[in-house]
Amino acid sequence: MYYQRKTIFLAISCFLLIGLSFLQNSFAQIEEFEAITTAKKDCYVNSGAPDTNYGDTELLYVGNDSSSAEYYVSYFYFDLSSRPDNLKKTELSLIFVDVETNMEISIYETNSTWKEGEITWNTKPNTTEKIGDVEILESGEITLEITDYVQDLDELYISVNLSSSQYNDYLLIHSREGANDEEDAPKIIFTYEMELDFTFVYWLIWGTIAIIAVGVLIFVLIIFLMRRNRPSVARPASPRESYPQVRSGSPQTSIKPVIGFCPHCGAKL
Repeated sequence: MYYQRKTIFLAISCFLLIGLSFLQNSFAQIEEFEAITTAKKDCYVNSGAPDTNYGDTELLYVGNDSSSAEYYVSYFYFDLSSRPDNLKKTELSLIFVDVETNMEISIYETNSTWKEGEITWNTKPNTTEKIGDVEILESGEITLEITDYVQDLDELYISVNLSSSQYNDYLLIHSREGANDEEDAPKIIFTYEMELDFTFVYWLIWGTIAIIAVGVLIFVLIIFLMRRNRPSVARPASPRESYPQVRSGSPQTSIKPVIGFCPHCGAKL
């Protein structure tokens, strides 16, 4: 009876595990990932040196110096053609260094292309639509979400200006030449979603458990059948069982001795 109950229990467990493996077959999980594209070109221009190119500098200037009547504007170009599918968010990221004064910057799209090694104050492109404003409070990374603005663009040319000419200071931005790695470089950060399908993993786990359960079930069945079909072995009679038993108080009758042999030594009794 014990083995029968155990067999039934294991059989039910086996079918449940196999059923669970089918239920998990369609399991998938959505995760967020990031992809980064750094600026392909960057530079700044200086109104105080209108014919000078600053395309290879490690720091880019944005600001205004009223004492020398100089105004600085930085420019960036990003290739967006390799952005991933299932895009959830797009952000512009710039790294500011040595910030001492709180200022606000404005980011605009420009209306024409330019060459990094040739652009100057006199040849700078005109700005078109404003993308957004960002307040700079301290050194470090600032980000501006531009998802809606760039959703149909394969490339992006932008300028970074002070939002007001009343500021009398300048800001410094890491250029792609001055960045130690892509984390410090001007960049676009794409956040996208991807569906991770765990079908194979669950099939592997639950399939392994089901195989083990079936193996245990077969083993128990074999043991059960072996015990059930094992022939019974007759128990040898003890010496006392060779003599008739006489109850106390019964009438005396003549008892003929039964001649037998000792089962241990074989002597005649």
